[in-house]
Amino acid sequence: MTHNSEESNIFTSGGNDAEKVGRFVAGSSALLVASLLSGVLSFLWTVLMSRLLGPEGFGIAGPFLNLFWTLSAAVTFGVPQAMMTFISELSLDDRDTAVGIMAEGTRTLFILYALIAAIVIVGVTASRPAGDTGNLTSALAWIMLAALIGRQMYLGIFASLGGLQRMDVVALCNMIY
Repeated sequence: MTHNSEESNIFTSGGNDAEKVGRFVAGSSALLVASLLSGVLSFLWTVLMSRLLGPEGFGIAGPFLNLFWTLSAAVTFGVPQAMMTFISELSLDDRDTAVGIMAEGTRTLFILYALIAAIVIVGVTASRPAGDTGNLTSALAWIMLAALIGRQMYLGIFASLGGLQRMDVVALCNMIY
């Protein structure tokens, strides 16, 4: 395979410059709106949950939210960023390899998820306190694992579309997610 990234890459293809700029501006604007909306919803969710659960319940649920975001960052191990890089470099010259990277990258994200899920399940099972607190902890762990698998699917799609420079569709995925 000969790859000349200076002449042919995803950034130089796809219509004239006005179309590229328009697609970029529309996608970036939608992404900004989705990010702002996500922040507002997250704030409202935190206020609602703290009122519904009370101090003790929110004291149990709060660390799970922190753990979720920590695990969701750790469980990717940079795979989405690598996918975007290689997909954008190869999508024009070697479409089959780019599609293979999309598939392998998504598969890798699921394998990483399975490993982290197994560790979390063992940890929750081994340290589960008795009573209502244990039930709440267990339920929160299962919800967190379900959310992590959803996030892994999202990241696989996000990386593939980002590599193809389809920011308009990435923004739509962000709003749906």
